Amino acid sequence: MNFLEYSKIINETAVYPKSYGPAYTVLGLVEESWELQESIPKMDKNHSLKETGDVLWYLTATMFEYDLDLEHYNSLINLFNDGSYFTSYSDIENLSDSLVASINKVTSMTKKYIRDGNINKHLLNMYMEQILIDLCSICDRLNSDIYECMKINYDKLIKRRETNTIHGSGDNREEQVA
Repeated sequence: MNFLEYSKIINETAVYPKSYGPAYTVLGLVEESWELQESIPKMDKNHSLKETGDVLWYLTATMFEYDLDLEHYNSLINLFNDGSYFTSYSDIENLSDSLVASINKVTSMTKKYIRDGNINKHLLNMYMEQILIDLCSICDRLNSDIYECMKINYDKLIKRRETNTIHGSGDNREEQVA
């Protein structure tokens, strides 16, 4: 599964009011990045990959909300996996901090977008690229890759859709259906 294939899950599982658009998806980015950051010190690869997938879902939904070029981000992932793109951070904690810093920048831009009705897409793309590269790098530091992360997240969301547990809260709620 590549990023373009993964991105189709957004339309299949997005259950937020469209009138909230970017505000909702960026708030989700903030929440899920915090959960990812909390998972990292526990050194639980599977849990951290699940949280990374949740961040990726909200990142992708935000790309849709701002009508960004998904093909560009798919190419960026390919560059990362080909070894043509790297991050200067060697440890996962610094990557997590970089991720949160870039998400904070997107949050600030979204606040101004809501107020003013416009956004600097060039600058937005720069921060979105950094978030995506940080996610790829986090997966790499977890001895995995973004493709495995996509698959885990995709499978979880399909199961939640099938068990009618997309609404709600809590990890593994798709597993708790009787």
